[in-house]
Amino acid sequence: MASQKAKVFQEIPLECRRYWRLLKRYFGWLLEEYNFTLLYVKNGRMSSCGFVLQADDCRVHISIDRGTFGGIRIAMVPSSRISEVSIRGLRWYYVGEIVDYLRGWYPKWSQIEEASRQDSKLSLNEAMKKEAREIRPFWPQIMDLFREDMFEQRKASLEEFLEREMQDLHKQSMKAARRREAEWLPKWKEKRLYNDKTNYED
Repeated sequence: MASQKAKVFQEIPLECRRYWRLLKRYFGWLLEEYNFTLLYVKNGRMSSCGFVLQADDCRVHISIDRGTFGGIRIAMVPSSRISEVSIRGLRWYYVGEIVDYLRGWYPKWSQIEEASRQDSKLSLNEAMKKEAREIRPFWPQIMDLFREDMFEQRKASLEEFLEREMQDLHKQSMKAARRREAEWLPKWKEKRLYNDKTNYED
């Protein structure tokens, strides 16, 4: 077992090895409790690394982009028509979306904005730790959903949920933008008139 782990580590590109250590620190339970194995590592430029893990019926993609945590996504294992190590051609879902679906919870745009502001302050370590803490309690349900037989039964309701979530968030974001514009525009006009008047008097 130790020799196998060492072999896996040696096959990881040098630029991605420190991220692999972080992944195992915070998401090691995927490997230990749910039998995920490292399928391959996508090494991009400027310290961008993507790790694809696979279990029986599903794959997980964990990405780090220039030292920033890019999130964790999940997809069904591809059919034989798709390359064994491809991440293209698959329907990937952000795990956060799956958690929303399992909870039956539609987030508000204001909550997403606030969460985004808070997350932007986190270090890579903190962001990965936070994500792992939030999704781990739901992982048994996620694995159950992404069983081949179960997923086929619930895929339609999942897609319907995500479509409604996207539409609701779009409406809320547009409303928030109009509200900010309504608050900002009168102040801008007042300042513009003041500047015009000052320039005229000069």
